[in-house]
Amino acid sequence: GAAVVTKNYTSISITGTGVLTFSNPHANGTAIILKSQGAVTVTSSATFAIDASGMGAAGAASVTKRNGGLDGNTGNSGISLFITNVGGTAGKVNSASDGAGAVSTTVFSRTLSSISSKYPAYFIGGGGGSGCAQDTDNVVSAVSGAGGNGGPFLAIECRGAWNVTGNISVAGKVGGNGSYPAGTRGYATGGGGGGGGNFLGLYNTLTTNSGAVSTSGGSPGTGVLVVGAGTTTNSGGVGGSSGSNNSATAVRGGINALGVATAGADGYSLIQQNKDFA
Repeated sequence: GAAVVTKNYTSISITGTGVLTFSNPHANGTAIILKSQGAVTVTSSATFAIDASGMGAAGAASVTKRNGGLDGNTGNSGISLFITNVGGTAGKVNSASDGAGAVSTTVFSRTLSSISSKYPAYFIGGGGGSGCAQDTDNVVSAVSGAGGNGGPFLAIECRGAWNVTGNISVAGKVGGNGSYPAGTRGYATGGGGGGGGNFLGLYNTLTTNSGAVSTSGGSPGTGVLVVGAGTTTNSGGVGGSSGSNNSATAVRGGINALGVATAGADGYSLIQQNKDFA
């Protein structure tokens, strides 16, 4: 549940089929800093040798409704120092479109350890909004899809040689599917995907850098519609927001007129020689 996690090592080595994973993110996402006094060797053949996907801001909880309609919930914002990636908008009952989360550049008073001054432009992906639910005939409950978690900020500082052929993920998570089992008239829309996260790799010397970094936003969940008398328009949750390539603004998932949940926006990564910090 920590907002910042910093780990210090003499060296980092993830080989064979080994995988480094993380769990229990902060509600507004976690910034993860891995520091190595020596080499960083990541050559694992696993799908992701380092998997920090979904460690960003929390996606919105699903909603359950019987005999009526209920809007979804807004996803949590990914809070960094200067950039806040607003969580995805809630799905709306009887609405063809939603409002959209926008980036805020307000400076927040809470301190996020030393990274506040060292990486002022880092960001964390916002959580996706959850879908809405409606049951018209008071038969069974409709359950909307939950929003997907966003991706975190992950930095690896390498004072030695950088040898990375394994893949790394700071991706957002997929939105949940809506459920309306045995329903007679109503719907349960899917949740929006979480926004992609931010990866930064800083090295002293370069041996190999061929591993892929996934910063993608999570895919949207699917909904269930049982058609009865009349016509109803409904909206899925909006995908969580994520940062742009220059971190000055942020992009976000949209929502179309058919009420389909959207994917979270993609994040970005940067791997370069460390010429700025001791």
